[in-house]
Amino acid sequence: TTMSPQQQPIVISQEKDPSTTTTSSSSSTSQSPPLSKEPKGFKGFIVPFVSGGIAGITAKSFIAPLERVKILYQVRSAHYDTAKPFKTLVQVGKNEGRKGLWRGNLATVARIFPYAAIQFCTYEQANKIIMNKYNDGKPLTALQHLCAGALAGGVSVLITYPLDLARARLAVEFDKHPSISRALVQCTSEGGWRGLYRGVGPTLLGILPYAGINFSVFATLKGLIPEDYKKNGQIPVPLKLACGGLAGAMGQTVAYPLDVVRRRMQTAGHASIPDIDRNLGTFRLMSHIVRKEGFKALYKGLSINYYKVVPAVSISFTTYEFVKG
Repeated sequence: TTMSPQQQPIVISQEKDPSTTTTSSSSSTSQSPPLSKEPKGFKGFIVPFVSGGIAGITAKSFIAPLERVKILYQVRSAHYDTAKPFKTLVQVGKNEGRKGLWRGNLATVARIFPYAAIQFCTYEQANKIIMNKYNDGKPLTALQHLCAGALAGGVSVLITYPLDLARARLAVEFDKHPSISRALVQCTSEGGWRGLYRGVGPTLLGILPYAGINFSVFATLKGLIPEDYKKNGQIPVPLKLACGGLAGAMGQTVAYPLDVVRRRMQTAGHASIPDIDRNLGTFRLMSHIVRKEGFKALYKGLSINYYKVVPAVSISFTTYEFVKG
């Protein structure tokens, strides 16, 4: 699962039961395939929880170097020339060694496991509730998938946000070498418990459309895949990855400006990052960035995010399917 706005949600594999493949072509183009039979009770919770968490940390660890450069690019770090992202990637490796490319990844792993696990389980439960109580067992519509995904994203962000804040601080304050615990203590000392949620506003505003669009587009695209392209009634992994990559790219494009605002709020005044007016709200800060740096500043690092989407989604799905069995 990647948002910052920066984190990718992991989506349930939804395959058709061979006994129910006689639906008309018109209905298959408007709705996603019916959910497969999932484990119930405690097993129904623990399987997606563990599978989603493992898939999330595997994907995030793979793309950690690009995530580090993206954060440096977003916050305009004075330590590196961020005009060329891939040049920055090389510079980080030379100046800080290979470990520098994964600096802050421990905080990412500590955050992404519960984040992906909670998001996965919330989306799974929302799917079941909507399908059983409101759809009479029928598959969810695109709008219902959007709502379920937005809910899952919001819940997971609220629970794991302090760890995301610590990760951002670790990524930019490399000269101080703080630990996760020290970063959290520093945040608390700056603003009490509210300091642990600095920037949560734009994060929530970003994750709701991002997660919603991601889940909805992915499910809809899967529903559009003709039976001829399936193997034994199942969608091949390459097609799933293509659907996930497109869904992630669409969600990122919509929500990315809020991710930039979130990083500015999280890291302003630390290391070499310019400070900001702490009283500025999400949209006032966004307007301030546009006035001072131009509209393009809201999309700094977006190209790097696009490069991250395909491998992140690929690894997430492959790992999830393997772990889930």
